Amino acid sequence: MPDLCEIEFGGATLTLTGERAVWWADQRVLLIADLHLGKPASFRERGAPVPEEVTARDLSRVSALLKRFDAERLVILGDLAHDRAAWREVTLGAFAAWRDTHASVGVTLVRGNHDRWADDPPEALGIEVVEPGWVLGSIAMHHEPVEESTRAALCGHLHPGVRLHPIGRTKRGGMRTPCYWFGGSLGVLPAFGRFTGCAMIRPGARDRVFAVGDGKVVEIRGAARPAQTT
Repeated sequence: MPDLCEIEFGGATLTLTGERAVWWADQRVLLIADLHLGKPASFRERGAPVPEEVTARDLSRVSALLKRFDAERLVILGDLAHDRAAWREVTLGAFAAWRDTHASVGVTLVRGNHDRWADDPPEALGIEVVEPGWVLGSIAMHHEPVEESTRAALCGHLHPGVRLHPIGRTKRGGMRTPCYWFGGSLGVLPAFGRFTGCAMIRPGARDRVFAVGDGKVVEIRGAARPAQTT
């Protein structure tokens, strides 16, 4: 299985990666969605023993992708922060150190629903914050899906996933995995944060679905059939 898959969308050539991020070479931009920074800290406050290393691993994955593609900008399609725990000492310190390491890379955040609960990132982090509908090149950037748009749009929010079944097996069981979901003029990215989970989608007959797992990405042919997804 390959770790990259190139598609044409909205008049642009996009590279889907097995690390739940999209590379747009013409714009020198790496796109991710739903990092949910601060979610481990939030869970610890509620008594769940989630280690902060979850945050460090996700940020390390972003770093590796920025280096691999020599990206000039990182665009986050909403939910950089999970809640206000993202901007408290432990998580904020880790993210600020990461930002210092990548000071030459522009970072743009398209506000998501969790970002509004968490408030904007501290100004010292040097993150441009924009509203959904912000346009880059030929594509509008959103967090939540848009039903009608005059141009192609990318978003996150849904944490899309599919359930894969071995050939000949029944609909029950199978393996759940995150995916990219492209239908018509809308493309939905998988959640980048590993501590996020995924929601099973029901793609249309003409939609394209690309499953990701173990750093690989592969198109699921006939993904709209019940035998393939739930």
